[in-house]
Amino acid sequence: MPGDLGQLEDRLRAAFADAAETVRLDDVSEAAPAATSPVRWRAAARIRSRRPTALAAAAAVLLVVITATVIPQVLQSGSRHRTGRPGSAERVPHSHMAYVVGQRDLLIPVDLATGIALKPIPLGVAGGDVGVAISPDGKVVYVLTVRGELVPVDVRTGTAAPAIKVGGVSQDLVTTPDGKAAYVLEPPYGVVAVDLATRTALGLIKIPNASSFALTPNGKTLYVLGATTSTPASTPVPVLTAIDTATNAIAGTLTLTAPDLHSRCPTRSGNGSQPGSSCLPRGWHVNQQSVTMAPDGKTVYVVYESGNSRTSRQTGFIVGVEVAGNTELKPIAVTDSRAWTGNPVDLAISPDSQTGYLTGIDSVVPVDLRTGAALPSIALSGSRLDFGYTVTFSPDGATAYMIQNIGSTVVPVDTATSTALPPIRLVGSAGWMLDGGVFAPGGKTLYLLSYGGGKGAVLPGRMTPINVATGAVGKSIDFPAGLDGIVFSPGPGEKQPVSASFLP
Repeated sequence: MPGDLGQLEDRLRAAFADAAETVRLDDVSEAAPAATSPVRWRAAARIRSRRPTALAAAAAVLLVVITATVIPQVLQSGSRHRTGRPGSAERVPHSHMAYVVGQRDLLIPVDLATGIALKPIPLGVAGGDVGVAISPDGKVVYVLTVRGELVPVDVRTGTAAPAIKVGGVSQDLVTTPDGKAAYVLEPPYGVVAVDLATRTALGLIKIPNASSFALTPNGKTLYVLGATTSTPASTPVPVLTAIDTATNAIAGTLTLTAPDLHSRCPTRSGNGSQPGSSCLPRGWHVNQQSVTMAPDGKTVYVVYESGNSRTSRQTGFIVGVEVAGNTELKPIAVTDSRAWTGNPVDLAISPDSQTGYLTGIDSVVPVDLRTGAALPSIALSGSRLDFGYTVTFSPDGATAYMIQNIGSTVVPVDTATSTALPPIRLVGSAGWMLDGGVFAPGGKTLYLLSYGGGKGAVLPGRMTPINVATGAVGKSIDFPAGLDGIVFSPGPGEKQPVSASFLP
């Protein structure tokens, strides 16, 4: 019997190989559903194959093999084998899928194992995309448009459902870890809560001058950065509002009392000042930037820049607020004597929540968030310092990747020593500009996201894999329709999507 089984297996392979040689791209039905795996496209192709006799022979041999070997094994094992629907066998693990939002209102599935962009899924809406998220089980991708439409896409069937009408002019999207709710940022008015189970917009939660938000890792509290209303003689003061996501009610507000926000307002009458506002001397300004949640969920940070345009004095402030008590911590002031001449644009926080990296126009400054000490800025040798940077951490936090916002250079930094390692340059990327980076599931591959390389209203997009163990640059995946956003499916055994990134 073993010898006969080996011959049957050889005949089976030969029959399928003979059939596969006859399948061409034009054999695939145009009416076939959009696939999230190339296996489904191959199945569609086999249906229209020009060699039905070869397939019939292969099927007959397959039936013999299954009857003689597979069925008895299943019965003996108690049917422990996982079964799937017909024609849906997966060669590629689910964690190897990414979904890219294009500028032509398309969602493009990407097989990361093969580096192939699959058939795009039309969203059925018009307008630029400003946010993307994925359900915890990886089955539904949500795409937010600037026109206030949230489109759910079933990536298993490749179909977009009718858009959820959010209204207004949307800017950002976040979903709770349980996948039940979404929040849409509608500056400067507030946020809109969305019930994803019923696909219903629940209404606007008003936050004056809302500009940014951050969700706690457990999904229980949404922090929205707003500001006090202002008069011509005053400057808005940052206000942090906490929203209880269980009730969508405001749980508390905190007006920041950090330096350069209140102390400069004159006390004499008739100066146009009002409670909660600051009156700054001519040439002085306060630019609030963003709010960032620490990965451990214990502290939320507000970042802003204050300075005098006449003296070129610029100081970045990091103001921490304890989530448990909604109390403001001692502000951290960052003035880089070496090269700090521009506004801080963001705060990136290490996975262990202990170190923050304040990114500026021409410097990156590490800050010990436990002690409030600003460390020496990182010398990014071999890079152009007149461009800003985006910081992406490896999942273990051992390396921070400084990604040049305009250019083609990535500088790895050893976070233990704040030492810049040899830069990684993308060769043959003339006309392309980096705009961020995100790690794929497993933490072994960093995908650099870039745009450019063409002319017209829609700039092509590109994602380039970097093997972080060796620094080797892999083959890029190009998107003629552009690359507005990207999200990865959760890997096997993971409760949440590994990572998501939006490119402004």
